[in-house]
Amino acid sequence: MSEVVGLMSVEDLAERFADSMPDGTLAAFMAGLPATVTSTSAPAPAEEQLRAGDLPIPVRELAVLIVSTRRVVELSDRVRDAFLGQRGVELGPEWMAWRLAESRSGSMRDFARRLTDDLLTRGRRVALSKARRRPDGTLWLPTRLHERDGLLHQTSQEGSGDVGLRLAQLTSVLAGAGVLELVGGTWRVTGAGQVLLD
Repeated sequence: MSEVVGLMSVEDLAERFADSMPDGTLAAFMAGLPATVTSTSAPAPAEEQLRAGDLPIPVRELAVLIVSTRRVVELSDRVRDAFLGQRGVELGPEWMAWRLAESRSGSMRDFARRLTDDLLTRGRRVALSKARRRPDGTLWLPTRLHERDGLLHQTSQEGSGDVGLRLAQLTSVLAGAGVLELVGGTWRVTGAGQVLLD
């Protein structure tokens, strides 16, 4: 979002993102990313490896998304359920895996343009779902990025820190991974969770 300065068209934003991508096909880029499983079939820290690398930020973050989608088929059982979270969500891991599969033969730049449109569309839907009518009759949208007639305008900067994790989401992830369980209406650490704490 920091790329939006003043009034900017959606097409200009998509082109900026596309211009930051390397030459070549999406398939070739994907093939050059680190492995997400070890020789013993355990998950490998590919995301951490990419974040510690020297790729430019937009390329690096897209690479992290790409390697994360591999885990859709690599993980199993409760770990997979915890990783996937709510199923069938637009921009979720399964959706992203599908989008990558259908775009493999295209260029990195074309994929970036399509992803820009997907992200803006999803952002609009989320903002509209949380919109509220103010007492004076005007509409409040919980967004810093507004679009009107194909032009984008940013009202304030995003924070530079990581996205906050809500307690309910963390509890859901830990329960899905078998670390917590709900007993008589109270969350408790499982035996497997206690092993991690010790």
